Amino acid sequence: MEIWDVESRKYRLDGLLEEDIQLAEAYFGVKLPDDYIKLLKIQNGGTLICNALPIALNRWDGDDYLEIDNLRGIKKDKGIMETEYFKQEWGISKRNIILISGDGHSWFALDYNHGAEPKVIYIETDSERITQIYDTFQEFINHLYVHEHDEEEGLRTTPLPTIEDARKLINCSEEDDIIEGFDIFNSFIYDESIHEEYFDYVLNFIKSGNEDLKDYAAEAVWRVVTAQYPIDKSLIQKVIVELKDDKDPTIQNFLEEIEEIINSV
Repeated sequence: MEIWDVESRKYRLDGLLEEDIQLAEAYFGVKLPDDYIKLLKIQNGGTLICNALPIALNRWDGDDYLEIDNLRGIKKDKGIMETEYFKQEWGISKRNIILISGDGHSWFALDYNHGAEPKVIYIETDSERITQIYDTFQEFINHLYVHEHDEEEGLRTTPLPTIEDARKLINCSEEDDIIEGFDIFNSFIYDESIHEEYFDYVLNFIKSGNEDLKDYAAEAVWRVVTAQYPIDKSLIQKVIVELKDDKDPTIQNFLEEIEEIINSV
């Protein structure tokens, strides 16, 4: 897949060397995705032809894609090697991540908190919101596309889903509707007044006997905790107690990270 804007010099570094890869992997203590390295061997970072990802966060009317204009390469003190500097500069506290694209107010990053193969997350520094968007770097690249802005784009009138819409969906009988409703509800997590209701839904999912909803609930709590929203620890502890004896290894991985984070605060 051709992604580089070869006419632009912005963000582009000198050609990638094997020593650059070794330097980065030794510094971060990880193995970088093979597909990322392949792209950097073609061009060591730079501006992208594609400028969007089809991710709808529903933060405002028409918020149905994420903008992206660059992918960072590797050189000593440049590209992804500036991760720690930018994390400090923009107040990003999440550990075990590598910033691969961004402008300060928002970042795309490789998240190594779940194993050797990183997931891709989207970080909004102004709201301190972190969203996992893809399970692999290759999936992230495969979803890049060119978003054509049109004159009418700023004039859309489709209303954003409300918290009442979320509640109605959560109380439906269909699993897809329930998850859609909870996703909407989750977008209001910055409002502390809904936290108890939020965790009531989580506990209901866990106790429902539906394995998919249980797994989804555990991951949802993990997302909220890793994003470091100011959640009352007693609410999180109720989830931990409910899932403590669950034999699912994925559930246990989520719980281990949740406990590690809340105990470190």
